[in-house]
Amino acid sequence: MNINLVYIAVLFVLCYIGQNESKKKWRICCGKYKQRRGPFGDNNMKQKSLYRYRDNNTNMVNYLQDWRYIQWQRIKDVFLKVDRKDFVYDMPYQDIPKHLGFCSWTSSPHTIAHILDLCYLNLHRGAKVLEIGSGSGYLATLMAHLVGPTGHVTGLEHMMDIAIESIANISTNHIDLIANETIEIIHKDGRNGHEEGGPYDCIIASCAFPEWPTHKIN
Repeated sequence: MNINLVYIAVLFVLCYIGQNESKKKWRICCGKYKQRRGPFGDNNMKQKSLYRYRDNNTNMVNYLQDWRYIQWQRIKDVFLKVDRKDFVYDMPYQDIPKHLGFCSWTSSPHTIAHILDLCYLNLHRGAKVLEIGSGSGYLATLMAHLVGPTGHVTGLEHMMDIAIESIANISTNHIDLIANETIEIIHKDGRNGHEEGGPYDCIIASCAFPEWPTHKIN
């Protein structure tokens, strides 16, 4: 009899835990709850919501630095210089991807910060950079400020409307980058790269490929 009671108690506890986990998953899927560890597994960091809205670009950049997505001062400086609202019109300071239309998206700020961190040593002054799938032009503009006027960033975008809009986005507050040819947006299918602009110090594929693009690396 005592053993049966123990079994019943264990089943009750398991059902209770399972019910709570189901509620948590539902809240995560609905974007109402987001629990995560620090970017490098630091459990002591205060839990924050990735979906929390921030009211200006500076607060967004400070958030990225607090969570260690921004590791270098130069990257922080360009994030502060390039306001995301010039490229994203709907709640631009949320740390989530934003839809551009035509099944295209602009990456979340923390993803872009992570990309710049990984490629930092190749984004030096005077570097030549190719971005395949330049989208809104946000990442290309950040990289253009990193490589400076002696460098060059080429962005390839296969959707004409998005390519035109990205040029307008860049022209809002960074038209000098276009005027001095630090940045160039080309309407082109980037699956075969852009060999005429190479060789490149850094190639970033802001898009998906059906297979590993060996010919681009070569």
